[in-house]
Amino acid sequence: MTSKTWSIVAIAVAGLAVGIALAVIFLRAPDRAADAYQASVGEVDEGETSIEQATEDLEAVPFDSAELMFTGSSALGAQPGFFERVNGVVYLDAEGQPAGLRGEVDMASVLTNADSLTAKLKNEPGMFEVEKFPTATFIATGIEAATGDASGATHKVHGHFTLRGITKSISFPAKIEVTPEQVVLSAEFAVNRHKFGVSYEGGTAFPDIRDGVLINLDIEAQRPPRPDTDASSTPSSNDEPTTRSAP
Repeated sequence: MTSKTWSIVAIAVAGLAVGIALAVIFLRAPDRAADAYQASVGEVDEGETSIEQATEDLEAVPFDSAELMFTGSSALGAQPGFFERVNGVVYLDAEGQPAGLRGEVDMASVLTNADSLTAKLKNEPGMFEVEKFPTATFIATGIEAATGDASGATHKVHGHFTLRGITKSISFPAKIEVTPEQVVLSAEFAVNRHKFGVSYEGGTAFPDIRDGVLINLDIEAQRPPRPDTDASSTPSSNDEPTTRSAP
C-alpha cells in the first residue's frame, strides 16, 4: 500500500472518529433526571421522630400494589429498571389525612430489559450489591400539605431512606389521594446516586453515566371496609317492645 493510500485511509478513519464524537455530543440522550424535581438529601437528624414511634392513633393501610421504577442514563441513552417486590404501609390520622409511610424494597427483585445489566446492578461493586445489602427502606418522619405546587403535588414527604447501608434524610413531593376505599400515592423526583454509595462509573461499555437517577413511585393501598354506622340499623334505647308478657 502506497503512502498516498495510507494517507487516504488515515483521513477516512479520522473523519469517522470525528463524526462519531459529534454524534455523541449532538445526539446526546436527554437527561430526564436533570429536568425533574431534585429531592433534598441530607444527614439524619437523630432528634427526628419516625412514624413508627407514633402509630397507635393512626390507621395503617397496607400496600395493595406498588410500582417503583428508576431511570439512569449515560451519553448513549436512558436505561429504565424496576423492583418487583415492594411492601409497606400508609398511615392516616384521625381525620383520614396522610400522616406517614413505611416501605421496604427487596433489592434482589431488580429487573431491567437486559440480563447482563440486571446482573451488574445486583453484583457489581459500586452498584446495589444485593447480597451485602438485601433491602432498602424508607420511614417517614412527616407528611405535610403542599399548596401552589406547579408539579401538581399535594404533599411533601419527609423521611429516612436507607440504601446500601447508608441512611440519609430525604424530602420529595407526592400526589396523595385518600378516599373511603383507598389511598393512592404517586411521585416523581431525582436523586444523586452518589449520596447512597452507587458509584459505578461504567467504563467503555456505559460511558459518562450521569449522577442523577429518576425515581417514579406509584402506590395503591386498599382501606378495610368501615363498620356500618347507620343509625337506622341500631336499636334505640327508647324503643319499647311491641308485645309484653302477661302479668
